[in-house]
Amino acid sequence: MLKYLSLLRAKQWIKNLIIFFPLFFGGKLLNETLLFHSIIGFFLFSLTSSAGYIINDIVDVEKDKKHPKKKFRAIASGQVSTRVAFLISLFLIFISLCCSWYLDKMFFLAISAYFVNVLVYSFFLKRIPYVDILFIAVGFALRLYAGYTLSLVPLSLWLLSLTLIVAVMLGCGKRLEEIRCYSNSKDNIFRESLKFYNEKALVILLVFFALVSVILFGVYIYYNGGFDILLFAVSAILVFNYIYNAIKLNIGEPSDFFMKNWLNIIFLTVWVLLFFGRIYLR
Repeated sequence: MLKYLSLLRAKQWIKNLIIFFPLFFGGKLLNETLLFHSIIGFFLFSLTSSAGYIINDIVDVEKDKKHPKKKFRAIASGQVSTRVAFLISLFLIFISLCCSWYLDKMFFLAISAYFVNVLVYSFFLKRIPYVDILFIAVGFALRLYAGYTLSLVPLSLWLLSLTLIVAVMLGCGKRLEEIRCYSNSKDNIFRESLKFYNEKALVILLVFFALVSVILFGVYIYYNGGFDILLFAVSAILVFNYIYNAIKLNIGEPSDFFMKNWLNIIFLTVWVLLFFGRIYLR
């Protein structure tokens, strides 16, 4: 059972919580019908993302076998054969697309666009430095849009802009960790595009997008309910805690950071509670 959870990369499902953002920030989280639809949408999107991860692992299987971390993945380690993994991927995408069609037609389009984005990224664009980061950000934007299709909340350009900027920041942090591992490796066991990245440039981009996200978030909360110094401070701490971990501790993989950094988990919980009180208890 564990090998199949590893194959699905279930811990990466944390990224799909973005689907709940429109419902939460739109003030409709307590609407039982909309919440139920978003929960179903979360699991369908998670199945789709897992199908994409499997395809990506099949494409990279030979590289992953030589990678210090990725060699333990289900396909690279031989726990699950490539053929079985491919069939599981087909089954997952078939189920998620069929169910999403009946859930909501616009959600179906969003989830389909996400899977196409994953395929294009896995087969082509991840070999192009910096462009690959942009397409990772597009994946986050499609998650957000999928949430909007189920929430009946008008699309917020503020939230979309913040999502894209933070996603680019996280992408830069992830690549920073990877190129540092690449530079310390004697063998060519990493993707070819990493050798075209510049560490200093990534650090500059990381800090730049962090500053932009904090400033933009400050403007966002000012125009959406009035400025709140405590909420702004917690938000800034969350961003710069990630920057510190990515640059100083070389922990740039978003899922590892968000699930294993206790300081971040505490401040993220406080951040959610502050926003909940701001939106639902006034």
